[in-house]
Amino acid sequence: MALLIPRARTMLRFFRKQTGTPFWGRNLVTRKDRAKRLLEETLAGLGNPDVPTMTLLYKCQEISRLLELGEEATWIDSELIGYPPFDLGSSSSEKDITFPRYRVLNLPATATTPVESLIPNRVDFQKIPMTAPFYVSFACGILETARSPVTLSFDMLFKTPSDERDYRFSGPKQIPARFNAQLSVDAMRGIVFSIRGRVGTFAAAHYSALSFENSASNIMDATRNLLADRLQKLHPPTLDLINETLDKQQKSTDPLEWRDVLENTRTILRRITGVLIKKPILPDGASVPEEGETNKKTTLILDWVRTRLGKEYDKEIKYVDSFLSTLAIQQDALIGLINKPIHKEVTYVTRGDVDRIVLATLLWIADLTAILDKAGYDWSSVHV
Repeated sequence: MALLIPRARTMLRFFRKQTGTPFWGRNLVTRKDRAKRLLEETLAGLGNPDVPTMTLLYKCQEISRLLELGEEATWIDSELIGYPPFDLGSSSSEKDITFPRYRVLNLPATATTPVESLIPNRVDFQKIPMTAPFYVSFACGILETARSPVTLSFDMLFKTPSDERDYRFSGPKQIPARFNAQLSVDAMRGIVFSIRGRVGTFAAAHYSALSFENSASNIMDATRNLLADRLQKLHPPTLDLINETLDKQQKSTDPLEWRDVLENTRTILRRITGVLIKKPILPDGASVPEEGETNKKTTLILDWVRTRLGKEYDKEIKYVDSFLSTLAIQQDALIGLINKPIHKEVTYVTRGDVDRIVLATLLWIADLTAILDKAGYDWSSVHV
């Protein structure tokens, strides 16, 4: 018995390491289950004004730890502890990464600048009213509990106007200035409202991804088995690419990895339609379309199916054709959003979007495979 206890402990440590799940008595709860429960609590709390935004952020912080989101969730820590002070002299790329847009406010401000005095050896200061951008770096908790306005200020070089006589300054074209503005309680509440909205987007996206993953796993396994049976005979390299893409999809955590997965789905469609083109499918004298001409290859394949099956299957053939068009548009749109985001601090593409595209790609190939089976397609050889 004494020997069995260390053995059990070793097995338990191995189980935790392999699955990333805690074990409490007989209750086995996976990290994803715990994350999903916290996501449900977060989404429920968004509609309750009595739940502080800081509470929701702490839940999101725990969710990011459970799902191992890494850099994708760094904004949560920044909202909890505050953003680092921003230097207006830094590059625009640093500014976009550090501060979300909802924390940059154009406020009525006063610029205090030095001017030459009429009294020798003396420098006077004058105040110039204007509107200036202010970067609000306070933690969410400070903004949420504030009861009075806060004074914001920053220093930078101020470009003098063309008519310098009004400012009695004949020195360089840029002079040091201090900008001051009042951040009202309403403005702070507006930032908190934006943070709450971002929390909602975060929670909804990951809850959708987890729900989709659970419901789609059986469908993906069945579709994968069907494709493996056909592609192993038809074109093993394409089957290898599908397996590689599914592996990347399960491990991907950031937009750049998602882009690789999405680009792989486009490559899969190009390859699968290319290897399906056989001599009997091509019209007399026609050449095989280029690899990138997925729609053209699909049209040739479906025209061959139509000649074999007749008008009875027109509806099914049109569905396969339109499905591909819609899928290609969504692939291009998501890849475009990753390559050129509208706002750098907001990721408009989520893991759930990528999962849906991968599943849709597999389902389209399965639909095409099924209709080719009905038409008597020969899977034993490939035209090169």
